[in-house]
This record gives sequence, C-alpha cells and structure tokens, in this order.
Amino acid sequence: MSSLIWDAYSPQMKDRIQNMLFAKHFTKELAEAKELFLSQSKSSDDCMRLYVLVDKQDGVICDAAYQVLGSSMLIALLETLCALLIRKNHMQAQRISKELIAKELGIGKDFFVAIEPYIERILKLMDLVLQPLAHISVKDVPDTPIPEIMEKGDYIKQFFTMPLKEKIQYIEHVIEEDIRPYIELDSGGVEVMDLKGNIVKIQYSGNCLSCPSAIGGTLSYIQETLQSKIHPDLIVEPDLSHEIIN
Repeated sequence: MSSLIWDAYSPQMKDRIQNMLFAKHFTKELAEAKELFLSQSKSSDDCMRLYVLVDKQDGVICDAAYQVLGSSMLIALLETLCALLIRKNHMQAQRISKELIAKELGIGKDFFVAIEPYIERILKLMDLVLQPLAHISVKDVPDTPIPEIMEKGDYIKQFFTMPLKEKIQYIEHVIEEDIRPYIELDSGGVEVMDLKGNIVKIQYSGNCLSCPSAIGGTLSYIQETLQSKIHPDLIVEPDLSHEIIN
C-alpha cells in the first residue's frame, strides 16, 4: 500500500484495518443451527459479499460478516458497516447513511469527497442484503444502539462563564455531531429547549416519545456525552409533557 494513502487514513480507519472483526462468512447450515435467517448479497463484480444473521421473530440483526477482494479502504468501510448493522432491526439498518459511516471513521470533509464512491458501493451492498428481510415483522423496536461513552477528557472548563447563547451553541453542536445521528436511526429526534444553570432541557420527538429508553439508556447517553464533551456538571432533563409509554 502506498504510504501516501495510508497517511491519509484516519486513526479509526487504521484501527478497523488492523483489527478486523467481521472478515468471515456465514453458511446456511450455521443459520439453521442457530434458528436465524441468513441473508447475503454480493457486488456486481463479486469482489464484495455481505452476510447478516437475523432473528426471525423481530427482524433484529444478530451478526454480520463480509468477504472482500480489494483495497484496505473497503475493509475499513465494511468493518464499520458490520459494526453498525448489529443489534439493529432491518428498518433501522436502512437508515444507515454515508454521513454516519464517515463519522464513525473520523473522515473529514476533504477525504470524504474521495471516499464517497466507496461508501456508496457498500451501502448498495447493504440495500441488497436487507431486501429479503422485508417479510420479517418488526414487533418491538429495540433501544437505539448507541456507541460507548468515551472517557471524560478535556471538557470546557470555562463553560459556565460563557454567555448563554454561546453555551447553547456548544450543546447544539455536540448533539448534532454525537447524539442525533444515532437517535435518528430509530426515527427519533431530540432538541435543546433551554439551559438553566447546569440543567439542559431537551424535548424528544418521533419514536423517542414512545420509547422507555428515552428516560433510561438514551437519556443517560445524552447526559454522559454532554458531560464528557462540554462539562461534567451538566444534567439533562427531558420534557415529559408528552407521555413516555412503558
């Protein structure tokens, strides 16, 4: 591989390439033994194949795998796609976007232009593997899969001395970059309503209004992300004027 190409890769891309987890394949016999539905697809040139094992009862993807003959860039993209597919039902998986994959790999705007055609190729492969799953009913929408919280690092120590408008801009930015993309996978939404002292008021929309995780795991994720990225004293409170159905 050219050192120039390798140097252009983000640390996340290099990690995916050097620590492959999903470079394998599934067989019909394996799926039957696990009582799962196997769907597979291949690219038009047969250089890439994608496999998913799916729960027949609720359409949740239990495992994913790929085979590829091609550049290391495709390996990084397919590793990321497989990681994103797992624990999502097939309806959630359809909402995985180019932008989300690029974000997971830490790809900047300039490099995104170069890598976008490759992302489109693997998303086309994903569309093909999801098509046979349409007959599986999605009974209970699982909690939106969200990434692990990073360790608290260099938060904004002067945050509470900033003007209110600037503080809300920081909060909005973190929600847009690190929270909203994952909530939208489940057709949910979240908006910042106000900031009073250290209390961040938010309002849910879409599927979040009927999801118990909105006052559980999802709420914890939002709060811990804001604490890590902005300030550890921030507390998030949702507007519960719309009932969360348990």
